[in-house]
Amino acid sequence: MNVLRGKRLRVLSVVLLLWGAVIVGRLVTLQLVQGPKYRARAQRQQERRIELSGRRGPILDRQGRELAVSVEVSSIYAIAEEIEDAEGAADSLAPLVRSPREKILERLSQAKGFVWIARKVDPAVADQIRLLKLAGIHLVAEPGASIRRGTSRARSSVTWAWTTAGSRASSTPTRRWSAANRGRSSR
Repeated sequence: MNVLRGKRLRVLSVVLLLWGAVIVGRLVTLQLVQGPKYRARAQRQQERRIELSGRRGPILDRQGRELAVSVEVSSIYAIAEEIEDAEGAADSLAPLVRSPREKILERLSQAKGFVWIARKVDPAVADQIRLLKLAGIHLVAEPGASIRRGTSRARSSVTWAWTTAGSRASSTPTRRWSAANRGRSSR
């Protein structure tokens, strides 16, 4: 009976050692041999780099009135893995973003996950694209170009020139306003 028990114990030990060797071999294959491939694949699936520009503040004149303000505009991007019909999406987007269909189709067919379709589009175009509800096509709000308010206040010619008043003997300069500010009193 002890002989039989010893044989069973040896067979079980050999089976466990073989099983352990198979597991260790597979781990070595996954971690060392195929590791870089799986790391790159995981990074593509889990990380997306979207560069967004910072929000600008308003530009004010010296009285605190707004000369220009930033506005939010939409940019269109696609996640290639989520797109079901690349040709249909390219057909729908091309006339709206005024870009060739082939160029959009090429971007949508790329292997990488994130691609820009159009940056800083008009709000009307963004609304039309939002209504299409295309799979894999998304919009993101970005700060857009500043809008000038009041052209007379937004002039950059609010500089004054220093001149010598009166005769040459006078050494005290006085302020003379530029043409944009004639009629206003100088301090």
